[in-house]
This record gives sequence, C-alpha cells and structure tokens, in this order.
Amino acid sequence: VGDGQLVAAQHAVEARGIEVVAAALACLQTLSLSNLPISMHAAAKLAAAAARTQLTQLTLMYCRMTDCSMNALALGLTNLRSLCVEGCDVGDAVLPALAKLPLQWMGLYNCRCTDAALDLFIPCWRKLRAEEM
Repeated sequence: VGDGQLVAAQHAVEARGIEVVAAALACLQTLSLSNLPISMHAAAKLAAAAARTQLTQLTLMYCRMTDCSMNALALGLTNLRSLCVEGCDVGDAVLPALAKLPLQWMGLYNCRCTDAALDLFIPCWRKLRAEEM
C-alpha cells in the first residue's frame, strides 16, 4: 500500500467516523470529542449536522484540526452556549467566527490564541472564561 492510498484510507475512516457523530447530533445537547482528527471536510459535515440540532455545549480536547476546520465548524454552532477547546492547534484566525456565537462560557486552553486578538474580537472573553456554567 502506497502513502497516497494510506492517506486516502485514513481520510475515508475519519469522514465515516464524523458521519456517525454527525448523525447522532440530532438528539444531543452536549458533545465532547477527544483526540479526533477533524479535517475541513469533517468539520463541514459536523457544522451541517449541528445547525439542525440544539447542541449547546461542545468540548474539543486535543483534536487535530486547523483554523479553517474550526471556522467551518463554528458556522453550524448557532445554539452553542458553552465551548471548551483544549490542546487543539487553532489560533487567532478562529476568533472572528467564535465571536459570532452566542457563548455564555468559553475556555481556550493550550491553543495559539493571543490575548490581544481575544481582546479585539471577543472583548468579553475574560468574563466568559471566568464564569462557570
């Protein structure tokens, strides 16, 4: 099996796993994903599914995702009230999308987001982080 075939197979498994998660979202209010690779394609599937749900709490821990993946995912999180992102390789580029969410609590830990960008895009971020739900 060549490297290209291995990568293609890995993407197929990732996409199928996300499809299973996305299908289950219809009845979920809380979702926690850990150590899961979330590609742009997978994030778009999750966003489409999340847009049709009452998902209010999302935790992403050590998921392998990019800023683009997080931005795509944020598009579908229209009901999200609580977001915890820890150890994911996301940075300042995700903040404009997160700023549009109706968050009551947000935690960004071990990510590449800077305080200056948080102050610019989400001025109330310190309050969102300090208040426990």
